[in-house]
Parts: sequence; C-alpha cells; structure tokens
Amino acid sequence: MAQIILFNPSNGLLMDKLDIWPPWALIYISAKLYKKYTIKIIDGRFDKNWKQILNKELNKDTICVGVTSLTGLQLKFAIEFLKEVKSRMPDVKTVIGGIHVTSTPQDSIKESLVDFVVRGDGDTIFYNLVRVIEKKGSYEKIKGICFKDKSGNLIINPPEDFEDLNKIGELPLHLVNMERYISSENGRRKLILFSSRGCPFGCSYCHNSNKHNMGKWRYLSAEKTIEFMRMLMKRYDITHFVFQDDNFWVSIPRVERFVSLIEKNNMDIKWAVHGATIISIRYVTPEIAQKLKKSGLQKILCGIETASPKLQRTVGKFIDMKDLYTVDKTMSEVGIKMIYSFMSGFPTETNEDIMMTINTMLEIKKQSPNNDVGNIKPVIYYPGTKLFDWAIANGFKPPRTFEEWSGYSWNNYDELNYPWIEKNRKKFLQNLYFSTLMLNPNYEYIKNPAWRLLCNILYPVTRWRVKNLYFKFSPSLFALGLIKKMNLI
Repeated sequence: MAQIILFNPSNGLLMDKLDIWPPWALIYISAKLYKKYTIKIIDGRFDKNWKQILNKELNKDTICVGVTSLTGLQLKFAIEFLKEVKSRMPDVKTVIGGIHVTSTPQDSIKESLVDFVVRGDGDTIFYNLVRVIEKKGSYEKIKGICFKDKSGNLIINPPEDFEDLNKIGELPLHLVNMERYISSENGRRKLILFSSRGCPFGCSYCHNSNKHNMGKWRYLSAEKTIEFMRMLMKRYDITHFVFQDDNFWVSIPRVERFVSLIEKNNMDIKWAVHGATIISIRYVTPEIAQKLKKSGLQKILCGIETASPKLQRTVGKFIDMKDLYTVDKTMSEVGIKMIYSFMSGFPTETNEDIMMTINTMLEIKKQSPNNDVGNIKPVIYYPGTKLFDWAIANGFKPPRTFEEWSGYSWNNYDELNYPWIEKNRKKFLQNLYFSTLMLNPNYEYIKNPAWRLLCNILYPVTRWRVKNLYFKFSPSLFALGLIKKMNLI
C-alpha cells in the first residue's frame, strides 16, 4: 500500500511542554486518506529520535511527505526534517502546510526543499494533491496549492473553499499514541481539543484577518462536538476538556445548545475555554453563569491585549472596560475562573498606554483575587496581518527564507528588525513581560512549586516595579532574560 509520512515539528523546549495537544492538523488531513494509504505520523515534540524513525519508514512505497509549521522556531525543525527526507529520497514529493506558508505562499514555494505548499484548511486540498501525486497527473486544477512547473515557474492556484468540519468524518486517532497528549487536572484525565477554526473579528495582529482567512469562522455543531467528546470519554476516559479554539464563543446559540446537551446526556465532565472575547461573553447574566458552572465550565481565557482606547483602534479590538469588569465579576461569583492576556509593543504605544493596561490588571486582581491577569507580552508582527503591513510601510525588512523566518520569534525579540522600537525599549518591554508574569504566582501555564514560592516572596517588590515601570537592578529579571534566550520561557 502506498505510504504517506507526516511530521509535526518541535516548537522549542517550553512550547513542547505547553502545547501537548495531539497533532490535530495532521490527524484531520489523514481522515480522508487513512483507509486508502498507510500513514505514519511523527511528532517531533515527543519523537526526539525522529531521524531513526524516518530512516526506518521512508521507502519506495512513500509517495509524499507532509509537514506543518507555524512562523518562527518550528520552521527550523521543519527544515531539518525536509533536508533529511531529500537527502534519503530526492525524488519523493514534499508538502508543507500551516499558518506560515498560508501567509507567505510566494516565498515558501521558492524553497528548494518544498515541492508543494498547501494554503489554509488542508483536509480536502491535501487529499486531492495526494491522489494526483500517486497518479502522476497534472497539478494545475488542484485548488489551494502552490508549486513549481516543469519550467521552474511559480504557480499559485486559486484557494479551495473552507472546510465544513461537520463533514470531515471520523478522525483516525489510532495513528498517534493518544496517551502522550493526556494530562491530569484535579484527578481527571484532560485533553486539549478544537471545535472550530478561525475567528470573525479583524484584530490587526492575528492571522485570522489575513487575505486568505478573511475572518471566516468554521465550526463543529454542538451535537457533533458532544458526540466526539462522548467517544473520547468512552475510549480514553477523558473527563476534562480544554477547547483551544481561536474563538469558541462566536455563536451564542451553539454554546447554549452545547451546554444543554451536556445536561441532557448527564455528562460528568469539567471543561475550559482558552479562546474567547469579552464582546462574545458579555451577554452572560448571573443566571446563565450558573448554568455554565453547573455544566462543568471551570475556566475562560480572554484576550484583552490593551486597555488604551487609542491602541484598541490600532489593534481593532474594542472592549468596553465596564463590560470587562462586569463579566469578570459575574463569572467569578459562580466560581468560573477568568484568565486574561495582554500585549505591548504596538505602533504609537506610550508608557501612558501601558499604564492603562497595568491599572486594569490591578483592578481585576483587586475585584477577583483568584483570577489570573496573565501578563503583558510584546507583540510579534506576523506575516499576513495588518500589523505586518504597517511594519513594512514603516521600514521593516521581512525575512524571505525558512531559515530566516525560523529566527523570527519571541526568543529572538532583541534581534527583530523593528526600526520603530529602539533596543532599550525592547529590553523594557521584555522586562515588563517578566514582571507581569511574576505578578501571578498561580499562573495557569506554570505549575512549578519553586516558581510559585519565588513569585510570592517577591510579590511586593514586583508590584512596585510594575506600578512604577522600573525594571533596573533586578537579579530575577536578569535571570529570566537568560532563560528566555535558551528558549525555556
């Protein structure tokens, strides 16, 4: 039987420990293929011996190799994998998909290691491409791909329609070791999953607003979502679900139906949402909050980004602070923990803008001490976003090759060529991030007891530093800076 090898690259030491969900992108694109082809999924986050696995699996039956990647460090490991593939079998077709190549198709298809680029949802596109590769047919009519013709010309075909997630069918979970991706929280087996793709809001920093995605939200129905969860409960004993959707809460009727089905099916579960907006959940009354809590909802993560009205216009994310405080109070009073995230480094940003955000964080903490105000992390101007277009118009020279893009990440923030941000300002923004991170001893993503003890001890000093934007002469901030450079934070 013809074989396909799929690779999920590592994303660095820290992210590999945080992003422990299954390689859903690779599982989804296998759904239409696994009955007709032998599929081998290699996960670089866990398979540190992936070269040995590749050496064993790559053979004359392999018709193509697929890789997915984000912008940044993940590309480094994608390149390493593709090099190994081509060094062993130069004629095997290589395919790359994911957010980065969807945003940079013209540059991506120029890569010598890449034969095809898949843009956007790859479920149908990859299936169509594999069938043509196997038959050695023509690629001109395959929507959603980029390739080089026999003369070396770059061909960018028209996009494919977005996927209807309800029609994808059964996912071949047997292709991966699911136990790798199951963790534990409060004695329950926990799994991170997705029930939708995209987001209709046009935030200027987000890839969902790029020319390809166009703010299109695709979703699994409440019925299908519950059906999938019940299967996971039966097969893997999962009773804690975390939805990592870009925006789970786009459709209120869908959420209401979802909650009613949990009750109808007597599902003893806990669940959390790591993708929501205040605009989407501001409708929640105390009565609705009680229903959500009763259904097992534990946590909601909301991206706030900035409390500055000026920067909200820049970001394209408009939040009434009254709505924020109301939602925070309503959810907290029934025991639903709110988690927030903020950003810095936006165009025209001043310290006054940053102080508006800091004051909001402190006010939330005062109102709801058990909630997690997150941190203020410098924004990265990613390709395909409106901020990226602004950056280019203001002197930014973007990377062009995968190798150059692989260094385009938070870990190399000092080296990013942002002409409008001086070196000292970059250092200031990084220390702001570290300090606001330390304001949260019980931060959602760091469970280390030593970290929590240190943050509690230093809390009074850290709070003073943040309120006064003073980050000099701090051994802890210096240490965190070194850890960041090692890609550990």
